Amino acid sequence: MKFSRLLSLILCSAMTLGAAAQEEVDLQLQRHEDQTVNAVPGHRVDHKGLVINPTPQRIAFDAKGQSVPVAKLLKVKSSVGKGKKGVEQRSGAYRLEITPKGVKLTAYDKAGEFYALNTLSQICNSQAAKSGSVPALTVDDYPELPVRGVVEGFYGTPWSHEARLSVISFFGKNKLNAYFYGPKNDPYHTSPNWRKLYPEADAARLRELIDSCKANMVEFTWAVHPGADIKWTDADYSDILAKFNQLYSLGCRSFAIFFDDIKGEGTNPHKQAAFMNRLTKEFVQKKGDVAPLAMCPTDFTRAWADGSDKGPLAVYGRELDPSVRVMWTGDAVCGDIPKATLDWVNARTRRPALVWWNYPVTDYAPKYLNQGPVYGLDTKSTSSDLCGLLSNPMEYALGSKVAFYGVADYTWNPKAYNAVDSWERSLAFLMPDCPEAYRDFAINCCDTEFAYRRAESWEAPTFTFATYTPEKAAAVRPYLTAMQAAPATIRQKCADKALAREIDPWLTQVEELANRTLRAVDLMDLYHSGNYREFWENYISNRMDSAAMAAYEAHKPGTLKWQPLYEDLMDNMGDGLYQALKGRPSAIPAVIGTFGNLGTPARKKMFDNDTTSVFFVDRVQKEGDFIGVEFNEAQPLNSVQILQGRDWRDVVVFDKAVVEYSPDARQWLPLTDTLTWVRDIQWALPAGKQAPIAKAVRLRKLVSDNQQGLGIREFRVNHKGVTAAFDCNPITFETIDAETPMEFAVEPGAQTIYILGGDEGLATITQKDAARKTVDELIITGPYHAISVNPAAKFVNIKGYFDLYEIIQK
Repeated sequence: MKFSRLLSLILCSAMTLGAAAQEEVDLQLQRHEDQTVNAVPGHRVDHKGLVINPTPQRIAFDAKGQSVPVAKLLKVKSSVGKGKKGVEQRSGAYRLEITPKGVKLTAYDKAGEFYALNTLSQICNSQAAKSGSVPALTVDDYPELPVRGVVEGFYGTPWSHEARLSVISFFGKNKLNAYFYGPKNDPYHTSPNWRKLYPEADAARLRELIDSCKANMVEFTWAVHPGADIKWTDADYSDILAKFNQLYSLGCRSFAIFFDDIKGEGTNPHKQAAFMNRLTKEFVQKKGDVAPLAMCPTDFTRAWADGSDKGPLAVYGRELDPSVRVMWTGDAVCGDIPKATLDWVNARTRRPALVWWNYPVTDYAPKYLNQGPVYGLDTKSTSSDLCGLLSNPMEYALGSKVAFYGVADYTWNPKAYNAVDSWERSLAFLMPDCPEAYRDFAINCCDTEFAYRRAESWEAPTFTFATYTPEKAAAVRPYLTAMQAAPATIRQKCADKALAREIDPWLTQVEELANRTLRAVDLMDLYHSGNYREFWENYISNRMDSAAMAAYEAHKPGTLKWQPLYEDLMDNMGDGLYQALKGRPSAIPAVIGTFGNLGTPARKKMFDNDTTSVFFVDRVQKEGDFIGVEFNEAQPLNSVQILQGRDWRDVVVFDKAVVEYSPDARQWLPLTDTLTWVRDIQWALPAGKQAPIAKAVRLRKLVSDNQQGLGIREFRVNHKGVTAAFDCNPITFETIDAETPMEFAVEPGAQTIYILGGDEGLATITQKDAARKTVDELIITGPYHAISVNPAAKFVNIKGYFDLYEIIQK
């Protein structure tokens, strides 16, 4: 492209711009991540209206403080070529001088010229330029990492063609230079169809992507994933060569082979290395204009890599052509990239790693939307530590741009990277008409609740039921109010309607979460007032019904702070009301165990009476791990039911385990013999036996080779034959109707029967004597009723339509 045409396109733009794979890979089983939630480093910066992304290596303002009229920025003198004075000698380097005489651009190569013009574009489009002039300045700049971009390598729904084009345009504006095309669900990328050429329509779309990449100075890398059924034959080689040649004919000049997530013959590192070497010699070197190959090894993470001298990584170091780039995800599948993990892998592969960073990807947890800052990357690392970094994104391409902005900033200039400031700038870049609303939304959509934990809602204070004060409640309300208002503002003002549509389900849930958490905070004052009727009426209307829970489970924001606050307040207020009415604690279960995410609201899936919902622990299981429940008071054990895994054949179970109980939550005694691959565990008190008294019950893993995750569908204790109305748990309920009336005995000495119901319904309460004669009758509506017991009453009958949370006799 001629320089004049390139300049015209970029400056005109500046002036007008305001995972289910066929290989049965189980993403739940790969969790080895550290569960620590680290704080976001960095700070907000006042850029005085002049924002350049990525952050330049050096920027110097004119010592005399001169200004340059914006009109003069169109007068550009360009000089491109290696050896130019004052320019770093590496691809992408440039110097941009803005003086009262005009603009002088000096670049190492065409990439440097493109980047310089993009910097000029950002200056022209800055808030500072709206005054009609900009400061005179000089930018000396270059990228630290040679490869900077994205690998579309996730499982699930691939990006649409339109989304890819949008992302590639975003790359050009932010100096990202690499797009690896490897969606796991593209059938022509992976087994068994990797051997087939792309049909004409698919090939045409790929050509358009390649052309768009070239226009945006992005290298399009086509990746193939053949390892599941490759046999290392000449026919296999010929098939890949034919596929490479097809992509070459479409304009592709960069290629990769992924050997991740496979088993069997395809994992042989010697054959992998020989295969890559042959392609390097007979394709890359023969063509002459093809970039060095890249590969993703089977041992792509330290969590399970064989780091010995005989391991695959060391084999690559000895046998793999030095030009081939080896990808690496770090110490875990998803996690930070400290220098130590780079040193570890580089020592074995004998080359700087090409980092496949699994962020903001959520194919293992697609209900979450990662909108938080990019951090966890070592800012002292240089191109000698890693040759590049590729972000593996979410299936939500436009929502991933927040992360891409930070990745562009980090990979260009790691030493100057400021995570908080980069994130703040990304929000203004993506939603310039409503950046603060986007911020109030995004700051509450950062954490994935398990696996790679991220800071979320970090500026807001919080409290617990136990530490509540009116002052603490007042302190959180402004944050919840801002969160509540943000979705409507985004829907109204966001100019990128495609982005707004993509994140819309989370906009809805952020608003709903803010509403119910605000109401829970307000309920605390009413709870402490002792007005139980009014409290319960408001409390029950603020509980999440099945539809609200299902909607939240599908699109989950606020998992680190706000949903836990809501759950904590609601559960403890329910328990407190039960104690006030009954005189002893409720049976709301307290979860115990060795896993890091047992304190999250997701644990409630073990107690929701829904055998299709599963609570997944946050890492792989180890010997001695356990999960269980502890009661407020010791109680006789009559039955235990534990449903492991997602179904009867699942592997995310304790394959060798024992059910134990404890009379004091310290000493543990066996309740069962060793259980081997028992997914649906059922224990019932044998006839004629005295029930053991338990303060806690748990399932404990014994010695075995199983190192998968763990899923629990239900964990029920003394559940058999007990209805929700009498389970001493005011957060569970059952529904009665005219066809299934309820009758129960009056407890000796009971003077009042409290009926805690739902916010709708109509029922007749009939009190009967020992001969089943009616001695009192009452029609009830509404959630809360305190009914006086007739002295002659021995039984109570409830008939009608009513949700019963708890029946308490006192």
